[in-house]
Amino acid sequence: MSKVAKEHPLIARIKYDAALRGISDKEIAAAMRRTERCLSSRKNEPEKFLLGELEIIAKKLKITITIGPDGTVSATSDL
Repeated sequence: MSKVAKEHPLIARIKYDAALRGISDKEIAAAMRRTERCLSSRKNEPEKFLLGELEIIAKKLKITITIGPDGTVSATSDL
């Protein structure tokens, strides 16, 4: 029986909103001033996102990213 890793909710929200808005990973990476490879790495390990990177992604995708006092991260959209 194989285990399938559950996708982090933040990454799921980023993928969902990017798809809805027709924004590619290449565009997101460019806005972050990072390579697509770096963005892919961050998506695989979301705890390594820098705060500034999350701010850029939130602005680009028009979503709200909230970091709770316990370190939990959530994202919401008005769509």
